[in-house]
Amino acid sequence: MNTSNGTKTPNSEDKIECDGVDRETREIGATAVCAVIFITSTLGNALVIMVVYRERRMRTIVNLLIVNVAVSDFLCTLFVIPRVITQTFTDQLAWLIGGTLGEALCKVVYFFQDITVAVSLLSLLIIASERYYAITRPIIQNTYQKTRGILLIVITWMVACVIHAVDLYAFKLEEGAFCVHTWEPLFEDRFEAWKIQFLVHTIIFVFIPFFIITALYVTIIIRIRRMTLPEEASRRSLCLSRNRKVLRMLIAVVIAFGVCWFPFLIYHYVATFTWFNNNLEPPCSVKFIGECSLYLTFINSSINPAIYFMFSKNYRSGLNNIVWSFFTPFFRSSRKRVSRNIETPCFKPPPQDNGGVIQCQDVELQVFSFPQR
Repeated sequence: MNTSNGTKTPNSEDKIECDGVDRETREIGATAVCAVIFITSTLGNALVIMVVYRERRMRTIVNLLIVNVAVSDFLCTLFVIPRVITQTFTDQLAWLIGGTLGEALCKVVYFFQDITVAVSLLSLLIIASERYYAITRPIIQNTYQKTRGILLIVITWMVACVIHAVDLYAFKLEEGAFCVHTWEPLFEDRFEAWKIQFLVHTIIFVFIPFFIITALYVTIIIRIRRMTLPEEASRRSLCLSRNRKVLRMLIAVVIAFGVCWFPFLIYHYVATFTWFNNNLEPPCSVKFIGECSLYLTFINSSINPAIYFMFSKNYRSGLNNIVWSFFTPFFRSSRKRVSRNIETPCFKPPPQDNGGVIQCQDVELQVFSFPQR
């Protein structure tokens, strides 16, 4: 999805200039927004990574995949925001470095910013699949969670690299100062080549995975609501309660992804088939909406850490642990006190009767908590 982080369509190579917003105001506003996104995203995602790294009991498959999302969001911010700020003061396709190095950076920067988005979505898909498997296929505690989690993380990056490998060919440095997306000399028509790639990537690698994720969570919610527990099964009842709480957090992350990315994709679909197909420029009001939707995609990297800390008691406790380590002279005793707040998982014994009414064996579901209303 080579337009995923602000690359232009091939037929719109002039900088957006509309009446009513002068250049200086636009530059100041864009820079301020980018600065806030850069600080909140890098700091928030770094804290998420540190929390899981410091708390051994949180190194479960779900948390490792959440760290994978945090790493991809962190890298996406590093690759995208500085480039956007630079191009705000120059040109949307401007590239400050020329020559062989500039050509290589032109390819690598867009390649990595696109695979970070793919890694995030693939991680969400695997998390949803893991939750579905945990609910529908009860098993005994998996003692190889860390190894399996690392393997899944490697797979997400490998698949993302394969999906966007075409970026290494399609992005080229032209006239020594512009990084453009073009399939020449394979395809002479830049716009048609870009449109085909955009449609294939968004349909196969965005809409279909997102639909599968949504279907899995809907199925999980239905299954959990239909579960019944005997009154004396307090242990299993606690597990089910925790499963429901963590699902709320995971679903919130998925919803945030959809809210932040779908407006941008819808804008490109509408603009492509309404104006670009006819070699026309969208009205200034539509361009403004498209630019706002672009910045909304950047905000997604800042929203995810906020969701983790807002919805999860364990992440908040881990954050308190980090804060104490920096701001108190009594580091060891303070860390020990805070670490006790990390909830340990509740394990499910082997099924003894009818296969088990509730499936709470999945360890990583139990490391989260959701604030009571």
